[in-house]
Amino acid sequence: MAKEDGMIEFKKKESQEKEKSVKDAVEELEKKHKPISVASVSAVAAVSRSFIYNHEQLRDMINEKRTQPLKSIKNPSKKEKTLVETLYEINHNLSVENEKLKKENSNLKKNSYKEKYEAVCLDYKNCQEEYRALYALYTEMAKRENMKTLPKIGGTLSSMKN
Repeated sequence: MAKEDGMIEFKKKESQEKEKSVKDAVEELEKKHKPISVASVSAVAAVSRSFIYNHEQLRDMINEKRTQPLKSIKNPSKKEKTLVETLYEINHNLSVENEKLKKENSNLKKNSYKEKYEAVCLDYKNCQEEYRALYALYTEMAKRENMKTLPKIGGTLSSMKN
């Protein structure tokens, strides 16, 4: 039992040393303004990437540093801050505009089909009205000519009479 306890203590101590090594590696990369990623940190800390992935707190710390480049500069100059803030603002504005355009595009697609359908329906109604007017003229002519029955003028046209 004492042997197992000793082994557990050894593994805990080894894990703590690796965690410290990872944290030191992140600080070192920050100071040197190098990219911070699981791969770069694991290389500097001399630990496996799986060690970092298996330790949520380390993985979260690296992801936080990766997504916040301003924090990687200890004392950024006013010019650096302004530039980064401007770029963030431009990026944000472009993202908002992109979402707006996606919605607008989606609505245009929906409206395009609706408008085409409505245009076809209007054309159909106009054709029906023209047919009714022509049919009325045709029947009027037939009456003048004293025709008892009207000659057929097409299979589907007479069905449009109503």
